[in-house]
Amino acid sequence: MRSGSRDAIRPGATKVKITIARLLTLFALVVGAGAAAVIGSQGYALSQLKVNGPLYKDIVGGKDLIADILPPPMFLVESYLLANEAAIHPDLIGRNLERIAALKAEYDARRDYWKAFPLEDALRDKLEKEVQPTADLVWRMILGKFADAARVGDEAGMHARRWTNCRKPMRHTATRS
Repeated sequence: MRSGSRDAIRPGATKVKITIARLLTLFALVVGAGAAAVIGSQGYALSQLKVNGPLYKDIVGGKDLIADILPPPMFLVESYLLANEAAIHPDLIGRNLERIAALKAEYDARRDYWKAFPLEDALRDKLEKEVQPTADLVWRMILGKFADAARVGDEAGMHARRWTNCRKPMRHTATRS
């Protein structure tokens, strides 16, 4: 009579027998799906965070850029100091101009490297719109008018070029964050 009263409440209902075996199977499926989801998300996280993974490369790239800007070759202080030294000690002009040319070659190699490196847009804008134009101006001054004056021994020309053309461009180096 009990089963008849159930059918009266739900006409057309099919009888589903829920046994302990079916409940255990359903429980195992839910636990298995959850475990698969956890393992899958862990695998994805590890693939993103591992050494040489995408996030690691972004971090290393940012650190490499900072390292290239602060010490040589992308930080121009050594070249500027060599130019000042040559102006003060004319006997060092030849040696210092050779070293400045080598530093320029290193700078150009790193500039090409960063041009091809996938940087974040904000970092690339800062590099291309602030650091590189300033560096280009300094390089033009050192390798152009300053080097010309140094080669002919024009001490007054060397002193005038180094102070009037380099002080303002070098300001970005003092505002590191």
